[in-house]
Amino acid sequence: KWSKQILPALLAWAGSLDDPWVIADQDLMNKLRTIVTTVIPHFKDLTDIRPGTPAFTLAAQRLSTWRSNYGSTAIVIIAHFLSLDYKPAGKGNIEDAEEMEDAEERRTPQDICDDLLTGLAFLFKDLEAKPENAFQSSFVLQLLAHAHLRPCIGCPDIPKLNTTTLKAHGVKGAISLCCAALERALRLIQRGDIDIGNQINARDKAAVKLPFKYKVTGKETTGLLFSEQNWGSCTREYSASVNKRDIATLEEIVSMARAIKTSTLDGVSSEDGSSQDNAMLNDQMAAASQRKNICRSYIISLSWLLMCLNRIRV
Repeated sequence: KWSKQILPALLAWAGSLDDPWVIADQDLMNKLRTIVTTVIPHFKDLTDIRPGTPAFTLAAQRLSTWRSNYGSTAIVIIAHFLSLDYKPAGKGNIEDAEEMEDAEERRTPQDICDDLLTGLAFLFKDLEAKPENAFQSSFVLQLLAHAHLRPCIGCPDIPKLNTTTLKAHGVKGAISLCCAALERALRLIQRGDIDIGNQINARDKAAVKLPFKYKVTGKETTGLLFSEQNWGSCTREYSASVNKRDIATLEEIVSMARAIKTSTLDGVSSEDGSSQDNAMLNDQMAAASQRKNICRSYIISLSWLLMCLNRIRV
């Protein structure tokens, strides 16, 4: 029950917060007690759930991992998107005039990141910066599906937390984390902290490796991590914007992201891992066709994405 019901309910609650980075011990303790006593009615000794106890510590660690996973998953999504339209110089042979023209027109990952960051285009459906399209891009929906909705599967009905509402549209904090994590991924690549050209393996798939040490001194750095210290302020700025969206809009965003999540789980269950979300593919291809100068092809392999998520920790 701990991993299949209690923790999913805890994450569902955390994803609804205006600031999911900063959760007071008292708030976490009270919410965890509410969840545990609902899921396990015969649980009596509430002193077992307080700061310093194993249950409280485990819950706090799970929340930390949950936030960190936004960062790693965002890098996977962006890196793979860019790798599909980019081949470093010297890779493969140009066999005809059409292929040479394609190579000349192909833009660098840094150029594409510049365009996606301009006006925060990466947040908008079809990459069109219209208010009604905000927080509905394929990037945001994929990240919301994988980093939040999927870990919340199994969340039971907790009346005191109003989990029915949380599951329907209580994702303000989760969306804010998505936005900050995606911006971070784009800026890491834009600055050269992640070199897409060095991330493409023999199968043309991105294998992201994030440096944790300064090249000159060899000392470890936390400056690149997705953390409250580095990205808390940015997350709160996004939260202020997300809070302006009405319930109907948030419900629509959750519904679209949930469709991606459901298809992803179907793909995971197949033995060959070849299943993909056709609806997501159509959305991505439409976005690419409308913004041709950003990318000429935009297809995300969900089976590949899930494989990478098991390897990457940021």
